[in-house]
Amino acid sequence: MVLTLQRSIPGDITPPSAMEMIFMIDGMRFRTQIRFKARDSYMKACFQIPEVIRHAERRCKLRTRFSHRERASATVLEGFFDGTGATGGLVNLSMEGLCMKIERAISIREDRKLPVNSEIFPVGRSLPIVRIQNLPHTPVIECGATVAHISSTPAGVLMGLRLECLGESEQQILEQVMTRRLPSFGRGFPVKRRWSELHIDPLEAARPQEDTEDPDDDGLASEPGHEETVAPDPLAPHQRLLAIRKRGKRILVVVKDEMDRAILSGTLFVDGYTRVLEAGNLLEALQACRKAPPDLVIIEQLIGNTEASEFLGKLRTQGDWERIPIVLLSESPSIKTTLMAKSVGIAHVQAKPTDYDGELKEVLAALLHLTPPAPPSEERGPGDTEAAERPGGPPG
Repeated sequence: MVLTLQRSIPGDITPPSAMEMIFMIDGMRFRTQIRFKARDSYMKACFQIPEVIRHAERRCKLRTRFSHRERASATVLEGFFDGTGATGGLVNLSMEGLCMKIERAISIREDRKLPVNSEIFPVGRSLPIVRIQNLPHTPVIECGATVAHISSTPAGVLMGLRLECLGESEQQILEQVMTRRLPSFGRGFPVKRRWSELHIDPLEAARPQEDTEDPDDDGLASEPGHEETVAPDPLAPHQRLLAIRKRGKRILVVVKDEMDRAILSGTLFVDGYTRVLEAGNLLEALQACRKAPPDLVIIEQLIGNTEASEFLGKLRTQGDWERIPIVLLSESPSIKTTLMAKSVGIAHVQAKPTDYDGELKEVLAALLHLTPPAPPSEERGPGDTEAAERPGGPPG
């Protein structure tokens, strides 16, 4: 913040010197220390806003807490193929950020557990993948975030995140969640407003708004030679067809651990499968497939205390699941696992950690019949011409 002073700051005061200042907020006085940062201009200086003042200004923001009995959780990933991932229960949530308790951390590339401490993520680290899960009557919220603080407390390692890249739908979902939990929030903190700001002329509000010209529009678009050009699609026709087919396939991912499920679902989404359904138990799987059965199922060998064969048997009693290809994720595939997979109609057994680009990607394409057709050849031999002209021969 920049303050205009009545007297200039003495020259012997250098950044980041501390000074005492009294702030007026809502008719109350707060005394705190501020940090001198730099001289701005004549009789002006830059100071760092104190933490107590920043937190006092957040009182009018919606914020709700979650107890340890609730299942609300958060999963953060530095990437789908590399970096660190962590998951844990949600401590509190607001429109701008959240606080979570880190209960489990892994190295994504090596798929091994990491010790949980306050040095897992440095402050300021950007996390492109944040998933807020198990909120009551709410779908999964996905966005990005930046680490605001992380510390070890008697309750565990707590990490605060500043949410970023929230879309309009995600903001509406967060507001609905906190409004349901805090219906009377804000009554104890009145905010003063000028009457001119609150008064609305009914005649002015009822008057239709006239279209105004955009000041940035200088008329170049209407002149010849300035038409907007559309960039050509870099994908070949067969690649565009493959991308369209991928977007239409419904894949059900049944994985118990939330972080493993988030990594696999995100990897499928990046590869082009936009209709990915997630489930951690039988009830969630039935709810995800209530409208239509999936085109493919990826399931772990053990879901809690239930074997995959028993799990699939319960799913198949709910509809026509016999023709749906199943991919089994196994930590230690063996001959016994292969025989069990054949007996229950599992199409492929995939070892964990999953090598998606090296093996699973081609397996999914084959099971979903997405193998891209070969691009048409420019040159044609004499044998191809005769086969094309011969009745009953293969099409050219």
